Amino acid sequence: MTDATAPTLRPLGVGDIVDRAIGLYRASPGLFLVIAALPYIVLAIVTLGLNLAFVRTTPFTTLPTNVFDPTDPTSFISFTPSELSGLVTYGVVIGVVSLLVLSVQAAAIVDAMSKRYLGQPATLGGSLRAGLRASVRLILASIVAFIAFLVIVVVGVIVVTVVAAVLRNPIPVLIGVIGLFVLIVYIVASWMPLPAVVTLEAKGPIDGVRRAWQLASGARWRILGLLMLMGILQGILGLLFAFVFLGTVVTEGALKTVLQEVANLAVNALWAPIQWGVFTLLYYDLRVRKEAFDLQLAAEAMPRVS
Repeated sequence: MTDATAPTLRPLGVGDIVDRAIGLYRASPGLFLVIAALPYIVLAIVTLGLNLAFVRTTPFTTLPTNVFDPTDPTSFISFTPSELSGLVTYGVVIGVVSLLVLSVQAAAIVDAMSKRYLGQPATLGGSLRAGLRASVRLILASIVAFIAFLVIVVVGVIVVTVVAAVLRNPIPVLIGVIGLFVLIVYIVASWMPLPAVVTLEAKGPIDGVRRAWQLASGARWRILGLLMLMGILQGILGLLFAFVFLGTVVTEGALKTVLQEVANLAVNALWAPIQWGVFTLLYYDLRVRKEAFDLQLAAEAMPRVS
């Protein structure tokens, strides 16, 4: 803490977390909008450059119109090995760049939201630097979580399949499918604190996944409710933006397609601070409930007797 006053933290409900995240966003809209939009702009510029380089160095200039066989719309045109290799390379490069840029964005927003929530100064440069430092750890932690998720789900599918083959009874199979769905939800909820853990605690990939799982323990239904509320709010924002901006401004096909992409970019930039801000406040709420983090901050803010 930079002063002798600790922020007032308390356990928050699902609605409180969202409301407080939006309140912090509204208090510093310029900071959060720039942090959210800048990575998208960088990504758009890099993607444009890669597109130009890709078109000049590969024979894919007719790819958008020749993906399907014109004599048989249900059949794909076969590609030469060099064409296929170029397409795969292009997809991998775009994917890696997107993952890195968006990881920087997520970690930077988490850093800025954390500082604002704790009453500390947050700057654009400082949060972007924090995002850069945490981005690789966040990517690796996400990969570890995804691999663990796949392993658990694959094992669950195998178990359900074996039970179905042995029993040949639809009831156990139905129960197994429902159980598998519940397991997936359980796992997803368990790793929602991961971005904040990796960014704010500087945890490595495995330690970060383990720490996020531990924080989510006993709070997964609340986290699920939070995710559902976030999904509803994001859907409403997207629909309103599309209706107001696209439905009344332009109807011409090509221009409308371009404006749709711009609208999607704008919605994502507007939404990102809320999304990552909510996960940041969720992290602190879990720490307050499980580790008395509010009391720890209050103790650290008390003047020391020399």
